[in-house]
Amino acid sequence: MIYVSSLFINIVLVLLTSLGSAQEIPDDFQEDLYRKYFMENLLERGAWEDFCCQKSGVVQTKRKEEVIISLTTYPGRMPTTWLAIESLLRQDDKPDRIVLNLFEGEFPDRKLPLMIQKQQDRGLEINWWPENLKVYLKVIPAMLTYPTANIVAVDDDVIYPPQRLGNLIKGHAKYPDCVIAQDVREIKMTNHSILPVPYWNFTGWHLDNTEKGPSHYFIPEGVFGIFYPPSCLYQDFAKKDLFFQLCPSDDDAWFYTMIVANGKKVVKIPSSRKLVNIESTQEMESALWATNFKDNSLVLRKTFKTLFWAYNLNTILGKQDVLMDLHPEKFFRYANNDLKFKEKVEINNKNLEAFLNSPIDLKEGFSSLEAGGIWTVRDQCKVGVYTPPSQAYQVVFNVQPYVNDKNPFIGVEISSVGGRIVYKKNMNKAGTICYCDTSYKGFEEYVIKITNSKSPAELFGHNDQRRLGLYFKSAQVSPLQALPPSFPLNLSMDPNLPLNFVSGFYDKELPGVWMGQEAELAFILPQINEEYAIYLAGKPYITPSNPFVNLNIAVDGKESFQYSFNYPVTTPGVTFRYTPRSSYISLKLKVEGASLSKGLGFNQNDRILGYYLQGIKWEKTSRVW
Repeated sequence: MIYVSSLFINIVLVLLTSLGSAQEIPDDFQEDLYRKYFMENLLERGAWEDFCCQKSGVVQTKRKEEVIISLTTYPGRMPTTWLAIESLLRQDDKPDRIVLNLFEGEFPDRKLPLMIQKQQDRGLEINWWPENLKVYLKVIPAMLTYPTANIVAVDDDVIYPPQRLGNLIKGHAKYPDCVIAQDVREIKMTNHSILPVPYWNFTGWHLDNTEKGPSHYFIPEGVFGIFYPPSCLYQDFAKKDLFFQLCPSDDDAWFYTMIVANGKKVVKIPSSRKLVNIESTQEMESALWATNFKDNSLVLRKTFKTLFWAYNLNTILGKQDVLMDLHPEKFFRYANNDLKFKEKVEINNKNLEAFLNSPIDLKEGFSSLEAGGIWTVRDQCKVGVYTPPSQAYQVVFNVQPYVNDKNPFIGVEISSVGGRIVYKKNMNKAGTICYCDTSYKGFEEYVIKITNSKSPAELFGHNDQRRLGLYFKSAQVSPLQALPPSFPLNLSMDPNLPLNFVSGFYDKELPGVWMGQEAELAFILPQINEEYAIYLAGKPYITPSNPFVNLNIAVDGKESFQYSFNYPVTTPGVTFRYTPRSSYISLKLKVEGASLSKGLGFNQNDRILGYYLQGIKWEKTSRVW
């Protein structure tokens, strides 16, 4: 005999009656998410039984000054929006209303999912709006409908901890004339200008259990919850012709401008618990994240600069301009000899001034500074290097590739804007990127091409859609002298030599370094237009079973030299003569007949070995061109 509770039967009947079809009952995916977020310790109860037993999520007696939670969504997000609303209905401190603002043109016949309908019985209100205000539907309809109420803006794709509203209300009680935010972007500046967006401090990366403000320099982040008291925004806040023209997709930037233009300030309250992103929500193609943050915050940079001038924020913030990148500030410091060469500088938001005095400029393709570094978030990034007075210099980055069991390596290629490759390697662990170059201009730009970058969402189902490649932790730029006349290439070699193992080489060993079938080597000579005799000490990988190989050396893509070797090799090394037109010399080596290593005692016996390079020597000949 099967026992079925009368409560469960009633719930099923209610569900069927509400929709008229059993096929519209929420699916297993939604049930699994509900259990994940709300029933961790209630495994013995059915999910829908638990859902239908929940109490009202709003106060029974309205406050004199109402507190209204306001949000919006769109049809593509509807299957999961009810989960965010459920977390709002379960707040420890109840609001007076929870208002879901919807553009009626997106919902024919105003038909809503079952779970949203059931939540209306517990206090959820639907505010149908005749105009499609897009992201601005989040709060503007509620502000216009309830002009004397406190409006709490939230998002539709996160699970809010039950203390969130209470924390915001406490902050309002302490600072009644300020906008209250759980987390903010803290604008960073120099004496004269506001720095670009990636150099601002975002408090939401980690729990920040501190109170900050009141301040004009805090941009509230809507996803964490923002408490807007009545009349805190400038009179233009609801003018759609303005916000669609100046700031079409970033409501946080627009409302921040309205706060500052109205003479108000923002307070950041302590963060006690992190939000939980609802699974799969950021995979939506129309997610605002893809517009505002995917491309190095470039949209936000342009938007903020536009708003800065449109509303004369310089008169309030006391700064002359908003920098789109660091070049003006860096160049000013470079001209005043304030940039620090030879010093290793940490790249993080803890000591921004030290980074501003470094010769490195992160120009394109990077996320925002974090406590430990900064991520590349595009497959092609760009860095600028302010060069020392000497022509030759070395650049060293300490990096961590985004690697794990599902993504074993990150490919890295660095080239000058003119296309000269200075570094190329697949990285499978933390390490250094080191290369040298020459410059006559005082400033050079380099393109960093990243291959095999992945997003946490792609690998692990997280909501972070950034394509993470390299995590830059520190940088150093040092002047170099030209290559000495003779030096070894092995583990004991001087790391400050003006020499690039550009690509195709294995790790250095005690006697030398192996290349594969093809490799590129570059170095810096003292003078140009003089002929040099250049000697590459070493030997090919040649055995009785592989008795013949050819070595081809292409110099600067112009002249080529060929060498043949037979077993046994009696003359180690090769020599060629070359007259450089630039002090930076590039050698591309190719070995015909390179073969797999065997019997050499290496752990990596599957390596293809071509030539074993052990040292470089050079001397000037008597010829001058």
